[in-house]
Amino acid sequence: MKEFIKNKAITGLIVLSTVILAGVAIFTALKLYNLRQASISPLSPESQPFAWDCTKYTFNLDQSGNVTVENKSSKDEPSQQARIYIENNLVATLDVPALPKGQTASLGSVSVPNQNYSWRIVGTKDCQNSGSNTPGPKSCAQLTFTLSQPSPTPTVTPTPTRTPTPTPASCNQSCDSNSDCINGLICYQASSGSYCRSSSCSLETDCSCPGASPTPSPTPTNPPTSTPTTANTPTPTAYLASNSPTPTVTYIAAVSPTPGGDALPSAGFALTTWLLLGSALLIMIGAIILAL
Repeated sequence: MKEFIKNKAITGLIVLSTVILAGVAIFTALKLYNLRQASISPLSPESQPFAWDCTKYTFNLDQSGNVTVENKSSKDEPSQQARIYIENNLVATLDVPALPKGQTASLGSVSVPNQNYSWRIVGTKDCQNSGSNTPGPKSCAQLTFTLSQPSPTPTVTPTPTRTPTPTPASCNQSCDSNSDCINGLICYQASSGSYCRSSSCSLETDCSCPGASPTPSPTPTNPPTSTPTTANTPTPTAYLASNSPTPTVTYIAAVSPTPGGDALPSAGFALTTWLLLGSALLIMIGAIILAL
C-alpha cells in the first residue's frame, strides 16, 4: 500500500511541475511578443518636447539670501537643480521642483556677505540668472530696561538667654542661706563654714538624728509555682504478620499468524504518465516557436 501511494505521489508531482513549466513558458513568450517593437537600449535618450523659455523662467536671490524661481511662460517646466554662486564661489545646490506655468517657488536660503556682492544661479538642465546685491541697514532690537527696588535687609533681634537655676544643696554641702538647701534642711553656721543640716540634729553630718527607727522595707513574696500534670500515653500493640503464598505467573508462547494476501504491483511508469510528459514537451516547443 505504501509503494502504491508513493508511486501516485511521484506521478502527481511530475504532472504539476509540467503544468507550471508550461505556464511559465507561455507567459514569457507572450511578454516577449508584446515587447518586440519597444526600444530597450539604455543609450536611446528621451526626446525633449520643447526648449526652455529662459526669458520667462528666471531665478532670483534677494538681499536676505532667499532663492526663488518664477515661471512666467505658458508651459509647465520640469524639475531640475540650481547651483548658487556668490563672488564666483559655489555656496549651495538646491532642488528645483516641477513648476507649472504662472507659478513661483521658494528654493531655500543661503548665507550672504555684509558688503556688496555679485551672485549667479545656474540651472543644471537649462536657464541661468545673475545680479548683484547691496545689503541694507540692519534693524536693531528694542532694548527694555526694568527698574527694581532693593529689598530691605532684615534686622536681627537678640533673643534673651535664660539663666540656669542653681541646684539646691544636699546634706552637709556648703550654703549661704536656707533657700540654698533642699526641703527639710537648714543652713547651719559651723566653725568651719555654713552647711546644710537637719533642723532636728544640726550637728550630724549625715542629717540622721540618733534614736530614729528606720522604716521597714516590705519583703517580696514569690508567686506560686504550678506543677505540670503528665498525661498517660497509650502503649502500641504489636500485630503478627502472617505469611501469604506468592502467586506464580506462567508465560505461554503464541505463534503470530503470517499475513496473507495478494502481492503488491511492481513500481513503474503508467501509460498516462508518458502521455502527460509528451503533452508538456509539445506545449513548451510551441511556446518557444511562438516567441521566435
